Amino acid sequence: MDSKDYIVMFRTQKHFEVDIKKGDAVCLVGPFTISNKGYTYKKVLGEAREDCTENNVEIPVLVRGIGRFRADKRSYISKGEYIHLNYGVSMSSTPGQVRIKRCDSCTTGMVLDFKNGTAIVLL
Repeated sequence: MDSKDYIVMFRTQKHFEVDIKKGDAVCLVGPFTISNKGYTYKKVLGEAREDCTENNVEIPVLVRGIGRFRADKRSYISKGEYIHLNYGVSMSSTPGQVRIKRCDSCTTGMVLDFKNGTAIVLL
């Protein structure tokens, strides 16, 4: 963990299946409650820092720093790796992944590596 990273504890959902993997993109779905599932276009809150399959337990989430996310294959718009500030990420319908898109309201993308299917994002 870098000294500039900021990690906050959030709870998993109480009543729905939980299958969060370390590195998954997560979004806020309630008060201090997160999910990595199918909330297409919802803003990415952060990156899960550990695996979890239990309901209503706390897990650490990187909310400020550099997040590295798996990108939904449907959102690839180019090949190669480049920096693009007009593109960013939002939640994908694929659990734990992000959708890369052109937008002003999503989390800002720093490096979008379409060849390897990752987005390195400034949270």
